[in-house]
Amino acid sequence: MVDPALLISNGRVSCAIPLWILLPIAQDWRWTLDQPRSPWYPDIPLFRQTVPHSWQEPLQAMAAALPSFVHAIQERS
Repeated sequence: MVDPALLISNGRVSCAIPLWILLPIAQDWRWTLDQPRSPWYPDIPLFRQTVPHSWQEPLQAMAAALPSFVHAIQERS
């Protein structure tokens, strides 16, 4: 288990390292309830569980978003 709070507090935001977060259905208040991004960390996409104990849907959404993410990075290089 990885706690998203550790990712944020350990300097990821200040290092400009790309980060995507998988959230369980019962998440922390800072990630809001139904938005694709947090107002506090708008550059971090959030992928949410919609069914308890099932990661299939958020992992599929993450896999679907990966090609455009890679393309955007390649365009910057």
